[in-house]
Amino acid sequence: MRNAFAGEIILVALGTYTENLVVDSQVTILAESGNPEDTVIRAADPGAPVFHVTRKRGVEICGFTVEGANGSKDPEKSAGIFLDGIQECTLDDNLFRNNTYAVFLENSDNCCLRNNTVEINGSYGIWLENAESNRLENNTIRDVVYSGILLRGTQGAELGDRAVLKSRLGIGLNFSDRNLLCNNTLKMNCRHGIELFFLNNYLLSGAWGFDGSDKR
Repeated sequence: MRNAFAGEIILVALGTYTENLVVDSQVTILAESGNPEDTVIRAADPGAPVFHVTRKRGVEICGFTVEGANGSKDPEKSAGIFLDGIQECTLDDNLFRNNTYAVFLENSDNCCLRNNTVEINGSYGIWLENAESNRLENNTIRDVVYSGILLRGTQGAELGDRAVLKSRLGIGLNFSDRNLLCNNTLKMNCRHGIELFFLNNYLLSGAWGFDGSDKR
């Protein structure tokens, strides 16, 4: 992606590609078919992100299966997509499989993750670290070893219309303030549906699977 022009739309044909991609241009990357099962990006090096997004603003990644970043427990090295200090990124209609972390947002603000599916993943589904004003809409996460969604040091996030199934922890909020959780479904999570730990000013609305004992 290093030779792409700002504002360019990159259409990717059907197939399986073995790559670790660094996205450092303001581009839109689209799977041509629109069906994630048809266009697979698999990590060539399992100890590096499949997509490492370093461009500071305005990247979109849509319609892919993203898999195979599972060679490390470090989220900066084994995320399907690592959003690294960026703003206004969109991840839409992607399928994440067999990564230690499906998506890791660090110091990244005003991003939107919608209509994504995480399945048969490693430690975490979606992890937001020191991030602000991000929206997660209509995502489905299932069969994750530890946490479906984890917010740590994160402010002003909106989490709505999502399902987290068969994880140890459905949604965890740690040291995170001013977050909104609406219309989430949490089922068959073996420890907690929602865990709240050292936080202020949150709103829960229409959450299935929340037990007051989850609040700490």
